[in-house]
Amino acid sequence: MPEASPFLSERFLAAAFAIPLADRYRPGLPTGYWRCKSLVLSLLPAAMLHHLPRHKQYFSGAIGEQARDLDPSAPLLVVESGLIDRTALARERDQPAGARMNSSGSCPGRPRAASLR
Repeated sequence: MPEASPFLSERFLAAAFAIPLADRYRPGLPTGYWRCKSLVLSLLPAAMLHHLPRHKQYFSGAIGEQARDLDPSAPLLVVESGLIDRTALARERDQPAGARMNSSGSCPGRPRAASLR
């Protein structure tokens, strides 16, 4: 599947930068992250806002931890939906950056996760 960056296209960027700065930033929001994301937040129902993170989230660390603890034989939604082939996943030996695995295939001192959903 080819990788694409639709938010970096000239057409999208021209439209985004055409929005006045005063409309892209809302000083009344509780955190700097939300103030800079005011247009995105305006798309959501107000009742849902309390579920959102108030600060920038870095998902690479969380995804890496899940990958280190992944049991490829457990039920996995990505396999069941056909996105990933279970046989290919079982052959995968690439470790996320910073991962240290022991002979059982899990990280020392960490319980092995039953599944990734």
